[in-house]
Amino acid sequence: MNVTANRLELLRTAKQAASVAPNITPLEVLKGILIQAGSDGHMNLSATNLEIAVCIGLPCKSESEDAVVVNARLLVGMLEHLGGESVTLSRNGDTLVLTVKSDTAYYQIPIMGSNCFPQIEMPFPEDTIPVTGLPKMVRRIAFAVDKKNTEKPMLRCVNLMFTKDGLKAAGSDGCCVATAKGDEKSTGDISMMVPASSLETLARISSDKDVFQVGTTGKNIVFTKKDLFFSARILDGEYINTEALIAKLKNRFTVLADIEELRETLYATASIDPEGTLMLGFDGNLLYTRCDSEYAKAVNSMSVIPLTGTPKGEFWYRSRQLMECLRVSEGMTTVGIAQSGLLTVASENIHYFQSTVRAPASVRKAPDPAPQAA
Repeated sequence: MNVTANRLELLRTAKQAASVAPNITPLEVLKGILIQAGSDGHMNLSATNLEIAVCIGLPCKSESEDAVVVNARLLVGMLEHLGGESVTLSRNGDTLVLTVKSDTAYYQIPIMGSNCFPQIEMPFPEDTIPVTGLPKMVRRIAFAVDKKNTEKPMLRCVNLMFTKDGLKAAGSDGCCVATAKGDEKSTGDISMMVPASSLETLARISSDKDVFQVGTTGKNIVFTKKDLFFSARILDGEYINTEALIAKLKNRFTVLADIEELRETLYATASIDPEGTLMLGFDGNLLYTRCDSEYAKAVNSMSVIPLTGTPKGEFWYRSRQLMECLRVSEGMTTVGIAQSGLLTVASENIHYFQSTVRAPASVRKAPDPAPQAA
């Protein structure tokens, strides 16, 4: 191997591939990036964790064809510390030592042969749909998913739905549900479950302006664009009908709130216990909040505009999921309370609801009076 490439381009590509390679795995080769150099002025960097796979290409100058496996974190670290515009990767014959060299310095590191690396399937679907804005849509959904749930795989997944009205997505951890709209031009008639962690990885290595061609091969969903191929495993089964659930919701009352002001109010209150519970109280045009921790109590309030029903009552919810919902929401939003205290938050492109939880024991024993409107 004797290949020369732009250092910053190679660094960017190596970081993208490294986001797929796992840091902890019993298979040492999976921590690596497969570098394949051709004599056609092109090189590919590939990585996999056996559930997802990525292959990214970039231009280079190469004297011959060769392929080696380099530890992903080590490669990124070397490229970050080397200077100069270009970098050369070389080795003598079939030796398992790679030299990474720039104008002023070089590294020599042990590598693995390409025959150790898992064969990455690169299926190209017959029918594809163009999609843009994937990172934003994924951010609006992935927070609601329970990525560590080993008993119910469905709750680790995002439900991607290509409909006649465009791309939609839904996610749930069993206690809260989030749905979001994606590219309206990505129409179709197919629904699938994709692990949220897989889509978050794709979101990290792409931008909202990227135009992907998306298709399925039965077991995988495939995203392709110029010089980038990304494949993720699809889980078997059917997802819960989130649209039917939303249609059944009947809010007892709703209020209109500015999302930035609501976010700041709730963030300030929940800051004393971000992983705990948070109270939302309603009294006409006043929304007040409360959070109790072992060492402190926080109370806050803001003005809202009543829309339907009579806003009244106090309800407790899990803080982190609600904060994440507000973080990815924009503009004005409606906040409502449906049957059994179910919280609903809806804006233009996201709909979220969360079931209520019991108030902390200290609150149930000695509730504080609600703040009064000025």
